[in-house]
Amino acid sequence: MLLSIQFPLADVRRFLQTTTGRIERPEWPSPLIRPEFPENAPFVRGFGEIQQRVLGGLTFWGEDLICNAANVIKWLKPNSYPLSSNGFVLPLEIAFRRFFFDGTAVGKYELGIASAGRASLHFSAAETLNFVHWFLDHSVSVPVFEKANRENRRTTTSLLGIPHILRQSYLLATTRSSWIATHQPSKWWAMVGSPLLFMQVQSPRESIALSSLQARAVTLDEWGVTLACRLLTARGLSIPFWVLRGDFGYDKTVARQLRLCILRLHAEHECLRLTLKSLHSGEIKVARGSFPSEQLQLYLNETTRKLFRAGSTLDRLARVLTGNDNEGKSHDADITTLAQSILERIWPGQIASLEAMMKQIEVRRNIARKIQNYNIEVNMSKYDIHDNQNVTVIDTLTLISKDDGKQETVDQLLGKLSRLEAEVARRATTPEQQEAAKHVAEAKSEAEKGNRSGVIAKLKSAGMWVGEIAKELGSSVIAKIIEGQLGLG
Repeated sequence: MLLSIQFPLADVRRFLQTTTGRIERPEWPSPLIRPEFPENAPFVRGFGEIQQRVLGGLTFWGEDLICNAANVIKWLKPNSYPLSSNGFVLPLEIAFRRFFFDGTAVGKYELGIASAGRASLHFSAAETLNFVHWFLDHSVSVPVFEKANRENRRTTTSLLGIPHILRQSYLLATTRSSWIATHQPSKWWAMVGSPLLFMQVQSPRESIALSSLQARAVTLDEWGVTLACRLLTARGLSIPFWVLRGDFGYDKTVARQLRLCILRLHAEHECLRLTLKSLHSGEIKVARGSFPSEQLQLYLNETTRKLFRAGSTLDRLARVLTGNDNEGKSHDADITTLAQSILERIWPGQIASLEAMMKQIEVRRNIARKIQNYNIEVNMSKYDIHDNQNVTVIDTLTLISKDDGKQETVDQLLGKLSRLEAEVARRATTPEQQEAAKHVAEAKSEAEKGNRSGVIAKLKSAGMWVGEIAKELGSSVIAKIIEGQLGLG
C-alpha cells in the first residue's frame, strides 16, 4: 500500500515586471548531472540533491529528474498505524519526499508512505478514511523562518499544516541571500494550491472496499486496474482522494504511469488556476513586447496545449483498451490521454472552470481562441470498462475537434440538439414530420442523461427530413448519425 500527498506550487516570478532575486539554478527541468563529479551534483538549497528517477519519468511530461527533498519536511514517529478493526499494527516506512519544478511556473512537493513487510491488509471504507485522516494529522518537522536569525531551527506541525512553510522554504531556497537581506518577497510570488491524496493498493495481499467508499470509479480490464476518486473534507479543505487498485497480475507499469499522470495533471491545473488568479487580480502586469510577458505567453500556450489536448493518439488508445492494438503496449502519451479522460469523467468541470477564468481575463486572442476552438465532429471510442452502480462507463459519444483532436463529452451535443429541436418543431406540418420532431426531443432527453445508445436510436428514428435540417443548421454530426455514416448501429 502506498499513500501520498501532493502540494502543487505555482511560481509566477518569471512573469513579473520587477526584480525578484530569483536564482536560475538548478536548471530545471533538466539540471546537468555528471556522475564523474558527484561532489558537484545539482541541488535545491534546503531541500536536497537532484537525482535521476529510478524508474524514469513520463514521455509526455518529463520528470525523469527530481529533487530528493528529504531535508525540508521530516516525518516524525510513530512509523506505524494501529488498525481499529482488528488491533493489528501496520508498519510503515517513508517511500519518498520529492520536489519537481518544470522550469517555468509549475512545481510540486510530494510525500509518500508505504506499508512495510508482507502483512495482509484489508481496509474497509471506514478504516480507509480513518487511516487517511491519521496521515493528514500526522506530525512532521519543518523549518522555522526568522529573518534576524538564520540558524537551522525547526518546529512541529501536521502534514496539512505545511503549505505556508513549503512556500517560505521554496522562496528562501530559490532567492539570492543578498537580495532577501534587503527585500521582502511578496507572498503571492509562490503560491501553494489545493493538495491531492493518492492511495495505491499494490499487492495481492492488500484490498480496499471501493464499493463502500462512495467514490466514482472506472475499471480498465485491459490492465487490471480500477481508479476511484471522492472528495475528502479535512480542516475546511476539500481534497481529491484518488485510489488505484490493481487486480491479481495487474500491469504495474501502466498503473504507475496513470498515478504519475493524474498527479501531474492536478499540479498543472492548480498552477494554471493560481497564475490566472494573479493575472485577473492585476498582480501580474502584462506589458506587450516585454520579456516577462513573452514568458507568460509561452507558458499559457504550452500549458493549454497540454491540458486541453484530448489526445492525438485517441484512436490508437481506443484500440489498446479494446484489445485490438497491433502496435504493442500503450505509450506514455496514450496513458496521459487516458488519465485526462478519466479525470474529466470522474471529476468533471476542471477544464471548463479554467476556460471560464480565461474568458474573464484579457489574454491575447489566440490563447482564448485555442481553448474555445471546439468545432465538433463525432468519434466513437469504446473503452472496455465494467458497468455497475459504482463505476462510470467511458463509453459515451466522444466529440473531437476538427482542428486539433481535442475531446469533449456528449454534453456538447445538447446545444445543437436544442437548436435542431426548435427548428424541426417550427417546420413540422404533417403527422410524419411531427413524429420526427418528437424523436429529436427524445434524443435531446437521452443526451441529457448521457445515454449514448438512446441518442443514436432516437436520431436514427428521426429520419432524413430531420437530417437535411441538421445539415442546414451546420450540425453535420447529427446528420451523419441519422444517415448511418458513422457505423454506430
